[in-house]
Amino acid sequence: MRALTSRRLVSTALLLLCCSGAFLFLQYTNKTFLLDEKHSRADDEFRARLLGPVRYDDPKLLDLIKTQHMYPPSTLPYNLLSDHEYENYKNMGFYMEAMKVVLHYLHNKTNGIFVEAGALDGQYLSNTLELEKNQDWTGLLVEASYINYKSILLKNRKAWVSHSCLAVHPYPHTMSTKVEFDTPPIDPFN
Repeated sequence: MRALTSRRLVSTALLLLCCSGAFLFLQYTNKTFLLDEKHSRADDEFRARLLGPVRYDDPKLLDLIKTQHMYPPSTLPYNLLSDHEYENYKNMGFYMEAMKVVLHYLHNKTNGIFVEAGALDGQYLSNTLELEKNQDWTGLLVEASYINYKSILLKNRKAWVSHSCLAVHPYPHTMSTKVEFDTPPIDPFN
């Protein structure tokens, strides 16, 4: 009974994170809303609503997230770096123990769904890459840093990628963040 309750709790948490979109904080820059000939009054009204709070299930918000802030899973082969820094972390005690606990708790489940908030570059210190590669999982990689987001895309992960972050309110809002790790150990753009 306890295991069933725990599974329901985990399932409910994943459902809330994955499906509602309520906690996505979208990073809107001037680049996102460039004004051009196609600009309409409806766009202005929607932008004003985003200052909001706008409801998490607003159809225009959901369409905006889907079309401008979600990148689908790659169908290309993985493009992972084999640098020793990437390989060494997998042998660190805390990582190995964490993966053992996850796999034990989930009974080596295959074809699962994950949400990784703060996905960094999609490889270094990834909590989900091994599940994706070895257990056929997929899910959502959420990364607020633009540099790291672009790095994730270069890795050809088999999961959705969102250049956004999780937030404390159930609607889009602006907040300040402190970035401790804004560049991957190896800069893919150099």
